[in-house]
Amino acid sequence: MVPRLLTTGPMAKILVVDDNPSTVAAMTKLLEGDRHAVASFTNAASAIDAIRREPFDVVVSDLELPTVDAHAVLRAVAVHSPCACRVVISARARENAEPLVRAGACLVADKPLAYDDLVAALGRCRARGGQGHPGCPIAARGGCGAKES
Repeated sequence: MVPRLLTTGPMAKILVVDDNPSTVAAMTKLLEGDRHAVASFTNAASAIDAIRREPFDVVVSDLELPTVDAHAVLRAVAVHSPCACRVVISARARENAEPLVRAGACLVADKPLAYDDLVAALGRCRARGGQGHPGCPIAARGGCGAKES
């Protein structure tokens, strides 16, 4: 059985962006199966526009997107959804983890991302109230700060 992202309390509003449509479709199906509201994108510019228009609880982004990378997505999230839990997935997670964590990622994980790893990291982040930002309840506790691969 696949673990649930959150079994009590409100379900999350999650944005997923990856240039691989199969990855987006699979992640969306799993998250929606857990009753989360999911906004799915295969284009980073469209995802950033969505981030600017509405707040998200969680943002999951591929590191290497065709027009912009995950750093641009993380910057948009920091401005428009500062308490959102941020996950970056990459075929080269280990070599990119440190700068992405400094940029605000809760989890930097290798592709393919195991759903139970995503569930665990987001559960920790959401339990603390979101990402570490001056306006967030967890800022004093240091944010997510999880590096996994």
